[in-house]
Amino acid sequence: MKKKIVAIICARLGSKGLKKKNLKNFNGKPLVYWTINFAIKSRIFYKVLVSTDSSKIIKIARKLGATVMFKRPKILSGDKISEIKVWKHLLKIYYKKYKEKPSTVVSLSPTSPLRKKVDIVNAINEFNKGFFDIVITGSRSNRSPYYNVVEKKNRYFKTVVEKNLVSRQETPITYDVNTIAYVTSYKNIFKIKNIFKNKVGLIETPKSRSVDIDDRTDFKFAEYLSRNEI
Repeated sequence: MKKKIVAIICARLGSKGLKKKNLKNFNGKPLVYWTINFAIKSRIFYKVLVSTDSSKIIKIARKLGATVMFKRPKILSGDKISEIKVWKHLLKIYYKKYKEKPSTVVSLSPTSPLRKKVDIVNAINEFNKGFFDIVITGSRSNRSPYYNVVEKKNRYFKTVVEKNLVSRQETPITYDVNTIAYVTSYKNIFKIKNIFKNKVGLIETPKSRSVDIDDRTDFKFAEYLSRNEI
């Protein structure tokens, strides 16, 4: 039987870094539009499920052909709510409604509008190898926690990872995690409490597609990149 791959898109209305960013105009459309439209047009997914606390986002999602089963409760819409809790809530309602468990679940965040189909296909293929509980996406770090990322300890600043290294060339390769895709199974979602306490795989994505919009600078930069492919 063909595997059922489901996309989940979690798009709450509130945002600290940039007010109502999921509805903010990004190249003529609300930011959330691009991820929902991508998921539908990619033809990868059996269903595209959206969890949101916004009536406007519900309207956009349904118009594009996504499935919205409910309006997300306020208790799951705050700044401090783990997205994993939102995944679990969405999939519990999905199972209750459709009485089926998808084989693979792919979380697509609206804050990564520059993703391409190849990124998702690569992540799914990596997950299907069976070595990992979850596969994430990331790009090579510009700065290293071993060398030039610092934190304040008491009144002084020190590298985040203390290691006796003389130059950047000696440091291990590190990656900036982005939100292009998180790929796992239905079963694993209900086991996961902390992503990095599992067997995690990573697909490297180009920096030109890896902007994760958190604030106004990210937003403007992503718009620039979307209009000027680098």
